[in-house]
Amino acid sequence: MNGRKIMNNIIKRIAQKAGVSIDTVLKVINDDIDITPVEKKRVLDAINELNYNPESLTGDLDKRKTNTIAIITAYLNSFSFYEVYLINGFEKQNMDLGRKYILNQYSTGGNQQRKKELLKAILSETLADGVISMFLKFEQDDLNELKNKNIPVIFIDEEAEGFPSVKLNNFKGAYDAVKYLIDKGRKNIGLVVGQTSSEGVGITPIERFEGYKKALQDNKIPFNKENVIEIINYTFEEGEQSLRSFIERKIKLDAIFCAAGDMVALGIMDEAAKLNIDIPHDLALIGYDDINMASISKPGLTTIKQPIESIGRTALRILDSMIETGKIEQSKIIFEPELVIRGTA
Repeated sequence: MNGRKIMNNIIKRIAQKAGVSIDTVLKVINDDIDITPVEKKRVLDAINELNYNPESLTGDLDKRKTNTIAIITAYLNSFSFYEVYLINGFEKQNMDLGRKYILNQYSTGGNQQRKKELLKAILSETLADGVISMFLKFEQDDLNELKNKNIPVIFIDEEAEGFPSVKLNNFKGAYDAVKYLIDKGRKNIGLVVGQTSSEGVGITPIERFEGYKKALQDNKIPFNKENVIEIINYTFEEGEQSLRSFIERKIKLDAIFCAAGDMVALGIMDEAAKLNIDIPHDLALIGYDDINMASISKPGLTTIKQPIESIGRTALRILDSMIETGKIEQSKIIFEPELVIRGTA
């Protein structure tokens, strides 16, 4: 969407809000003296209520395009290979577009107030031309505001009514992993997963948790909450701690499905080696993501492969289309996972 089209949309919204003509709004913006104080107040009140900056409504219209994409996530984690691969996908698609956008990353830090502040900046249309929301859940009122303002937003690993999304079939990935372990004779299967109850966090950990439970249920294996550990930062160290925690609980597992990703699974492998736990003889292990290190670990890590870079590319391609056309797409694209069998299970 070019700068002039953005400004035309903004002026229309202000006019509708103030109950005046577009010509009246333009007179106020240009500080025309041929307007009554009552009309001017109504327009300025509308500008304020819609979170626009009066000063930003003057000047060269075509300079108002920021050429920036805001990437918003709950946590910016340099150890999360999923995020690294996603951003690599964004960058490659951006290169295909001729380095059209500056890609800026923002984190809510899991803080609801910070998320509200970011949302306000989005609604003012000063933060970026479009937004990629990764793993975040927005309230319906917030979604309604975004939709009413026709702001281009795409969601990754989260679905929002009236907006496009790109995600993996997380339920199936988890189900397939656990079913494979059961078919191999494993019965007491632990789960390491992201947080499933944190406010505002996306549905990925929840879907993987549900896939794990469904596979157990379908194979008549009782679910035991003590077999589940939830983590926050998706780090190697959390993998090490997860295995220690299972041992401290005196739980005798014969397998672990690490739905929190391969980096965490590699931490579990490292700790198992320190404790003389043989993988896969004593403990089978399946990770998630299929990062490069999964194929070179000893033994090689059995994992769920997801086309992370393709997800990133697809998200930016759809967002670019919305920015250019001014039309909000509602496509729901789901990528299917693949079980990659190596030496750990």
